Amino acid sequence: MIINLMKNNSPNNKIYKSATLIQSVSGELRSDTDIINPVVEVSGIDSNITNINYAYIPDFKRYYYVDDIVVIAPNLVQLNMTVDVLMSHADEIMNQYAVIERQQYDFNMELRDVNIPTLNATRIQYIKFPNSFTNYKMVIPLLGN
Repeated sequence: MIINLMKNNSPNNKIYKSATLIQSVSGELRSDTDIINPVVEVSGIDSNITNINYAYIPDFKRYYYVDDIVVIAPNLVQLNMTVDVLMSHADEIMNQYAVIERQQYDFNMELRDVNIPTLNATRIQYIKFPNSFTNYKMVIPLLGN
């Protein structure tokens, strides 16, 4: 199986990560492993082994954090990896529609939220119109500022 070994500088909680490809190698699953935390033995890694912290396995269609690199023999290393769920399913996550109840910069006044301070009072404003409509009195309710 082909494994793309990369260097990732993005934070773990970022959905789309900017990883730089260092090397593509061929690896083997030598023992029982799972798709979430695979353990892969790889040969032929060059001297940039210390820069590797991220990987993509096209057969699994998933991105992985490289948690540990264990040297088994000369020119043979074992990669212990953990799946990166955000990057592996980034397109599906970004295509979701959601009603956000609380957000850092914006809020929806139609959703009740006890953590957003609001003015709980009636505000009455009288505006004299330059040209009267008729002899009728009009009450116009307004919402907002």
